[in-house]
Amino acid sequence: MERKTELFLFILLIIITLGLRLWQLDGIPPGWRDDELINSLVISQHTLDGDIRPYYADASGHEGLYHILNAPFLAIFGPTPAGIRLLSVILGTITIICTYFLTCQLFGKKHQAAAFVAAFALTFSFWSLMYSRTGIRHIALPALVLPCFTAFWQWFKVNQNAKFINTGISRPLIAATLCLALAYYTYFASRGVPLILVAFLLVVALIDWSFIRQKWQQILFFLGISTLLAVPLYLSIQAQAGADARVAELAVPLIAMGEGDFGPLIDHIRITLGMFHATGDGEFLYNIPDRPLFGPIGAILFWAGILICVWQSLSAVWLRFFGADDVDKKSQTDKLPYIFLLLWWGAGISPAFISVPPASLSHTILAQSAVYIIAVVPLIFLLNHLNLQANNFWAASGAFALILILPIAIRDLPDYFVTWPNRGQIRFLYRADLHELADATVADNITDFAVGGPLNGPWDRIAFEANLGAAADTIKPRWYNPERALFINPRTSIFGWPKTAVPWQQETFGPLGGAGIGDFNSYRSTLVPLPSDNEICFENQLCLTPYIIPTESGTGFDVTVQIVVFSTEQLPIVPLISNPPPPNVYAGPRLAVFVQYLDGNGRFITGDDGFWADPQTLEVGDIFQQRHILNPPATGEGDTIAFGMYDPMTGQRILAVDGRDAILISVE
Repeated sequence: MERKTELFLFILLIIITLGLRLWQLDGIPPGWRDDELINSLVISQHTLDGDIRPYYADASGHEGLYHILNAPFLAIFGPTPAGIRLLSVILGTITIICTYFLTCQLFGKKHQAAAFVAAFALTFSFWSLMYSRTGIRHIALPALVLPCFTAFWQWFKVNQNAKFINTGISRPLIAATLCLALAYYTYFASRGVPLILVAFLLVVALIDWSFIRQKWQQILFFLGISTLLAVPLYLSIQAQAGADARVAELAVPLIAMGEGDFGPLIDHIRITLGMFHATGDGEFLYNIPDRPLFGPIGAILFWAGILICVWQSLSAVWLRFFGADDVDKKSQTDKLPYIFLLLWWGAGISPAFISVPPASLSHTILAQSAVYIIAVVPLIFLLNHLNLQANNFWAASGAFALILILPIAIRDLPDYFVTWPNRGQIRFLYRADLHELADATVADNITDFAVGGPLNGPWDRIAFEANLGAAADTIKPRWYNPERALFINPRTSIFGWPKTAVPWQQETFGPLGGAGIGDFNSYRSTLVPLPSDNEICFENQLCLTPYIIPTESGTGFDVTVQIVVFSTEQLPIVPLISNPPPPNVYAGPRLAVFVQYLDGNGRFITGDDGFWADPQTLEVGDIFQQRHILNPPATGEGDTIAFGMYDPMTGQRILAVDGRDAILISVE
């Protein structure tokens, strides 16, 4: 291939790769998923706060390198698509570029055209687009493993062809060592990388023991120093009790094997091997469920590549043990790239054999580039066995590119950019409704309102603020659960998902014009505040007014507590904590209202606790009411209702301004 042609294709590859990964990055994925927000706003934020670790126990355990690299993006761009997703775009692009270079290293510069086919196929693939456009750490693994493999093969080929014993440590070997060490700090699947390399070197020892005998010191340097550099990671994991919980959470087949049941393992192997042509990944969060990785043509080429790799591997073993004494050494070493690919692919997909779910595209991320290189192995194999001129190499590769790449692009691009983000489950889990609501409130200059949804949590608030961008300084929504609370001030409330939820006292809300905003509808409260005659104020500058009526059954009480905000200075500011939280870290609410039914001796009979508005979103002058239902046993022993506030983390009650820790009301 001419230098100008190679340069043109390389630039075209970069332009298309970056274009597909940057286009609509603020809209696809259609909103913000907890995983992305936690990765950046909790774990990457740790590094900005000076808490730099090899391993973080947050969210069941995260290696630290991705978050260290992501911290500058977060610092510069804030919680925006650039601040959260741009690093993955860059790492995904590096992975594709390195796929080209590694293919050239494996099979030689004469197969540059085939290397471009593999890289372009990966560029258009759903698998690569998904993890290159989402702010999670998985994509960092191939972005470091591929440079490691490329440098390793550069060292291997030079030393394989050397006519003298060279025990020096070359720059490619140093680069491979550093990349392998860094790869350990990206994702737990990296623990399979040394297995690939050790298994390959064992095969080399079987075929050409003289190479191992001459280069053992360099091999020991490579494996030993990379392992030594990973020691801080393993010490960090060991030092944090429960830090590596995610591995244990997923290892269902291994647990079953320990109990003598091999059924789950067999099922996982079958399903994972079928992910390329049959069932695909069953998860919908980062995939279209049960969508095979390849269409029919791609699947045929991929499995043909696997068969060729297996054949070449077996052929190498046959020549070693049953070939003639004068067998051409080159005929054996030419098979090593196929053996390496087979080992790489096998080790890369093996985490899906022993974890849930099977066929997971995230757990098999190590094998991503291997899969697309294997898909072009039929082309490489045919070209190696056909005595073609250079021009015919290019023509054959061009035809193969149309057969492999075109179906991938036609199938995967619409699936990723259209089908996947518009699926109901995806819109829900990525909070697409909040994205649309944020756009509408900015466009219509709606600044003072309450957002209600029974599934709302702190990450909904964070996702909404991220969608607001600079407007977050002026738009101040209050977040609450409309099944248990309602806002009187501000009077505008926007109710969201699920639409089947029944707001408390919905008869007091009237439609506020228009047809709603996406999955939301807006209303205006007509409820009149409770009189302040029985209002009790507390040290945190919240004032509570109870209103007690018997329930319809007559055996319990329906208690309304009105809350007025006079100051927000003493309201709890809860730090962002990952989900699940690190071991021994409290992640619950810091403020709750208690309503308790007591007997004549002040003993607890029943109660109902909660605070169904987000305290961090409240503003001075806000008024809201929340509902507490008391259903005591029909013993007739109770005669008092106590109410007040406390911190659920410590259990400490918040005192009223007159010093009482509970307000008692007789209901005899």
